[in-house]
Amino acid sequence: MSASRRQGVVDALEALAGFTPATVNGWPDLSGTVQVLLTDTWWDRFDPAESVGELLRDEAEAVAVRAAVQPLLAVLADYNPATPDEIYLTHPRWPEVAARAGAAHELLAKHP
Repeated sequence: MSASRRQGVVDALEALAGFTPATVNGWPDLSGTVQVLLTDTWWDRFDPAESVGELLRDEAEAVAVRAAVQPLLAVLADYNPATPDEIYLTHPRWPEVAARAGAAHELLAKHP
């Protein structure tokens, strides 16, 4: 299991759970967080269950990550890449993204 890549995922989930309009443009920013959580893992194209044994420990972690990724992808689909980061936080599904990312972070952070 790649410890540094896993830690990047844990950190990205924590960032998603905690973004506010005041912090979304800091570091890490939303674009960088999405890069780590989706682009670097390919979870925007493949089920997180395919990462069990590589980035995720078990199916429970895959379920939690999948639950966070699904609403995030829906939010991203509603905007274009030039949209300012703080606008994403006004999306009706953003609270779902934050809550599910927080739950996934809590689970994954138990076993870094």
